[in-house]
Amino acid sequence: FSVEKGNPAISLIANDLKIINNSDLYFDNPTGFLFSSSGEKVDYKAISGSFIAKSKELKLNGEVVLTTKTAGHESEKVYYNGTKKYLEATGSVKSNMLDTNSRDKIKITANYLSTWMDEKRSLYLGDVKGLVSRRRIYEESFNFSANRVELNQLKSLVLLNDNVKLDRNNYHLESEKAEIFLENPVRERSYISEALKP
Repeated sequence: FSVEKGNPAISLIANDLKIINNSDLYFDNPTGFLFSSSGEKVDYKAISGSFIAKSKELKLNGEVVLTTKTAGHESEKVYYNGTKKYLEATGSVKSNMLDTNSRDKIKITANYLSTWMDEKRSLYLGDVKGLVSRRRIYEESFNFSANRVELNQLKSLVLLNDNVKLDRNNYHLESEKAEIFLENPVRERSYISEALKP
């Protein structure tokens, strides 16, 4: 494990481990965990990876799985910067999250994910598809898709851009932009592009 200010910052167990320059680690079949500066624990596993101690950079490759108390992510590759508390995932990204305010469940698939862990803010790019399952039975779940989706969990806000589609019960919406407020579904707004107007 690596220690930061007297506390564990990252930990791993692996089948094979190579240590270069007494600090850089290269390993196979790792499982372990890391912490954000706010103390959130992130468990991970992969087929291979590396950790560069000086820059606090963790790279994971192949069948990567990351889990926290409120989220789970899968992808082919992950890059984590321990200094900036920034995480990037590429290749068949799948996310399952619980919105901490509304308690709604969110499933998202995409080609790319970047997330600022301490800010609880994420960006999904490339053929993004999602499903929001409402906690309250009387509130209907809905599907969405776009080329760019931003999720702010502190604000319970989802921003959709570029080729946006929303499907909910008896309506289908297409627009260039849309905002979804998870705490108050009545406030859903969309901005219809000029091309889609009659």
